[in-house]
Amino acid sequence: MIQAPSDAETYGNPGFYGIQLTGGSESTRGYNALLRLTGAQTRLILMAAAAGMLNVPVRELTTEPNRVLHSSSGRTLYYGEIAANAVVPDPLPQATEADLKPSNRWRYIGSRTIPRIDVPSKINGTAVFGIDVQLPNMLYGAVLRAPVQDERPEAIDDADAQSVPGVTRIVPLPYGVGIIGETVEATKRAKDLLNVTWSTSSRVRNYTSQRLLDEYRAVGRDLGQQGVSAHTNGDAEAAIADAATVIEADYMSDHVAHATMEPMNATALVTGDSVEIWAPTQGPTGTQSFAADVAGTTPDKVKVNTTLLGGGFGRKPRPTSKSS
Repeated sequence: MIQAPSDAETYGNPGFYGIQLTGGSESTRGYNALLRLTGAQTRLILMAAAAGMLNVPVRELTTEPNRVLHSSSGRTLYYGEIAANAVVPDPLPQATEADLKPSNRWRYIGSRTIPRIDVPSKINGTAVFGIDVQLPNMLYGAVLRAPVQDERPEAIDDADAQSVPGVTRIVPLPYGVGIIGETVEATKRAKDLLNVTWSTSSRVRNYTSQRLLDEYRAVGRDLGQQGVSAHTNGDAEAAIADAATVIEADYMSDHVAHATMEPMNATALVTGDSVEIWAPTQGPTGTQSFAADVAGTTPDKVKVNTTLLGGGFGRKPRPTSKSS
């Protein structure tokens, strides 16, 4: 028998780390203007550096894909050449909205003819998702989670699980039991043989889909409640009052599991105080800081390789604590 950790031993929340994050469908609408300005400023810096390399005024230069062009002399400098050899201009040119291309000159945004670069590898099977990562001498992990959210293991009988060939360690967790082994099959077999006594105090035990639908419907029909306005346009109440015909209807969708096609996963290689991560993560910066915290090192010694992810849906942005 091994003892599950007490409440005092559960891990704390290290807080929000990430600044490189894809979440809430905000990648495009949240960063479009900022990235356009970043691109415009990068262009100005490349042109200023190229002007120095070619010994011409920057006003005589233009850019084409991958290169800076001096039309009157026909000379060209590719971006790689400039990055490798140029002196960074001081002060740096500063881009403003006036430097941004108008929409009628956009080359890529809005185009329907640009193929997705990830499709061929996904079709021919060469695409690498997080769960595809294989390293020499790799150990595998599986987690037996509580049958009800917010429950915890109170007692763990792992005698049969420990006897499975290839199992190297069984670890009690605040939300379940972790199994580490030399093969996937060993961890899955041991997981099935665990005998766990779970707590029974979670409020989620009273949850039903029908109860939730009834609560949502009641909230929607209670017009006396004070909501928070996200956007206001026109006078809906006056329009309904003056309408010749008013149609009322309730629209509901099934309450389904927020599950991803690819299971939650990550691979870590710890060498001394250095860590390398392969993960289908939506938040590589947060993953970097979290890994540093767990391994007792600093973020600059953690490398994160972001793989393709088989469905994120907000489930793979970043770890929130050591118990996640």
